Amino acid sequence: MTTVALSPDMEQYVASQLASGAFRSREELLTEALRTLRHRDEQAQKRSALLADLESGTRSLDAGKGVATSAAEILAAVRSSSSR
Repeated sequence: MTTVALSPDMEQYVASQLASGAFRSREELLTEALRTLRHRDEQAQKRSALLADLESGTRSLDAGKGVATSAAEILAAVRSSSSR
């Protein structure tokens, strides 16, 4: 078992969440908090990868390496890559 020390305001928040019935136990609340944190971190990693891809693409365009394409082709490529 892991013991976690919380500040008084976090203890109060946990107590209010339990009292409201949002969670049945401290363990359930902590599990949900950690799932939420994991999801946030995963989303941040995806955003970072997307920004890196955008920066790479911008550098390619700036170097004159762009390829003419239609919005429909771009949309199809995005949909295809997101389904992987």
